[in-house]
Amino acid sequence: MIDLPDSNTDYFAEGLQVFRDYADSMLLDQDEIDRERGIILSEKRTRDSVEWRSYVAELDFLFGDTRLLHRLPIGVEEVLSTANPDAFVD
Repeated sequence: MIDLPDSNTDYFAEGLQVFRDYADSMLLDQDEIDRERGIILSEKRTRDSVEWRSYVAELDFLFGDTRLLHRLPIGVEEVLSTANPDAFVD
């Protein structure tokens, strides 16, 4: 997220350029990925509560057989445990 002082075309273009610069220069070091992987898996374990499971059950009731339940923002533990730098680049 980036806050722009105005929503005119020039500021918007400059904001997109900042995002491009960030993404273009990212280093995807295996040690850093492994460190972050541990943090994300810890957050996933912490999130697993009665409230979270009720929320997921509600989504299942409301949206049934859609992709939503398979694409929750925290991710799937199998992918979180095995993703390598190439997967991030792809």
